Amino acid sequence: MENIGKYKILGSLAKGGMGEVFKAEHPTLNRTLVIKRLTLRGNKHIQERFLREAQIMMDFKSDYVVNVYDHFKEGSYYHMVQEFVDGLSLEALIERERYLPEFIALRIFLSACRALKYAHDRGVIHRDIKPANLLISKTGEVKLVDFGIAAIREDEEIASSGLTKEGMTLGTPSYMAPEQFQSTRTVDKRADIYSLGIMLYESVTGKKPYPGAYSLETVHLIHKGKFKNPRKLNPRLSNFLLHIIKKTMNAKIRRRYQDLAPLIERIETHLGIKPSPKNPHESAPLLSEFLGQRPIKVPPLPFGRKKILGFGLLLLVLMGGTLALFYTGWPLWWAWGANYGSLQVEILIPEKLLSSSNPSPTLTLVSETAPTWQMSLFLWEVEGPNGMRQWVELPRVFESGNYRLDARVDSTVVRRSFFLLPRPLEGAGNLQILEFPIPPAHLVKYSWNLRDKITGRDLTRKAAAFISSPQEWLPLDNPREVEIPSGTPRILRFILEGYETLDLTVNPENRDSSVNLFLTFVPLTGAIEISSDRNWVRIFINGQDQYLQGGKTSKFLDLPRLSDKETRVLRLPPGNYTLGVEGPGGERVEKTIKLKAATLQKLRVESSKGTPRILIQTTSPLTAPQGDQ
Repeated sequence: MENIGKYKILGSLAKGGMGEVFKAEHPTLNRTLVIKRLTLRGNKHIQERFLREAQIMMDFKSDYVVNVYDHFKEGSYYHMVQEFVDGLSLEALIERERYLPEFIALRIFLSACRALKYAHDRGVIHRDIKPANLLISKTGEVKLVDFGIAAIREDEEIASSGLTKEGMTLGTPSYMAPEQFQSTRTVDKRADIYSLGIMLYESVTGKKPYPGAYSLETVHLIHKGKFKNPRKLNPRLSNFLLHIIKKTMNAKIRRRYQDLAPLIERIETHLGIKPSPKNPHESAPLLSEFLGQRPIKVPPLPFGRKKILGFGLLLLVLMGGTLALFYTGWPLWWAWGANYGSLQVEILIPEKLLSSSNPSPTLTLVSETAPTWQMSLFLWEVEGPNGMRQWVELPRVFESGNYRLDARVDSTVVRRSFFLLPRPLEGAGNLQILEFPIPPAHLVKYSWNLRDKITGRDLTRKAAAFISSPQEWLPLDNPREVEIPSGTPRILRFILEGYETLDLTVNPENRDSSVNLFLTFVPLTGAIEISSDRNWVRIFINGQDQYLQGGKTSKFLDLPRLSDKETRVLRLPPGNYTLGVEGPGGERVEKTIKLKAATLQKLRVESSKGTPRILIQTTSPLTAPQGDQ
């Protein structure tokens, strides 16, 4: 086998349009390694992402992240040398088992959380968490891979480099947080936490909570957070696991875990795991047995834990009940009810009024007969009506008289004066409801620049623009900008003949004033159908043995060989191409072809006196999507 640099190549593990992965051996250490080669050329941004992935991972030294040992350039190709994990990806394991037992899934999930906590603590957001990027070795060690689209927070040089532009979406749609659909660049660690929840859901049910295809309906479901209860797919799931899935997958970013530390601690406590730097993979023996499909026992909870928890809970209830009794003042109500009354308070706040820095209100009770007397009241959040969040205060007993309630959120204050009725008159009601007004919406200006994905040509003035309404699509009078009220999610749609329809979900927030979007139009593909009367004819396009596949999922693919019994179909962006063929004897011929959008050109390679020639047989409309064959 060939060598790459100083490394002996043992074989190819995978190959795609952008690169190839090899299994290799270190020349002196007798250690098996993996070498990733970037074969895609001419795309500066992809090369910079590949270099940045190597930079990030070479700086990482974690038991839960695949090690990267080396990075170099040989010839015109960049290479990355990393640890070889002999085992399965979580994606392959789920496919093999259909779904995982809870006690296995939680242990794999815990390792993924630890890996991401390590990255987050160093300012790195992964942005592409999914089962395919989690590897489990035969010895049971779990490791995170593929930081190819990771973001380094607060790094101005990278932020301004254009690797990820404002409004650009990168990631795998099935696992992306709602905010990631608007812009990948601006997401924080809570987007990774959301993706972890999706991965846990799939691990224990075998199904993704949302469809895998990127569609308007899927984006709506993700933004609303509407997914099937995982217990309907796997009735044996515990309440503990359901709570974790619900909290990590919450569509509202402020209601998720804000950091992985409390989640890790909670899982460790639940599983009875005591983390130790000397034994970072404490679940490895169990996972190794499961991976090897050997019989295993479900690990019990730590000895006596249920009894201790039950006794402790009972003691807490008794103590809490006693304290609550005196806290609420009910003994006064029972003893001197004629002079005392019970107060109940409910607060309703529009979600738009709350911010991540001030997620809850404060409530103060002030005596209007003795203004120096005031008391802060404790609030509990409960499920509120649609679009509102609700807090309640435990019923409290105070002396009958004139009072005032002051509720505050940031700089907004709601006050209510009232007379607290004594016990004999409480039938008239002592419930006080304070409702904050809905903040006035302001207009957020959205403007955009539309360009051809292939050529970079400015198409802004040529495209028709539409905005979604509850019932229909409304055309925009100004095709370059629109003002949208804050707090009202909308979908912008751009249509131009010869290009794929472009949809973008936007959700203007109160803090926004204007948003600039830089978007690319994907040309409708054309197709070339090639057949030959000779065996093993090689194809070249513009002198290369690879080509850029057209469509939304553009990627570089290797050009196939032709035989006399095969027909190949290539999807390409519209444009001028130089198509070359080479016969088995090395003879070559070229022909220039102008491929239009949504057209199919049928070509045939025939030999004439030993020399191949290219004949254009027919050109017709492309009536149905053609797959590359």
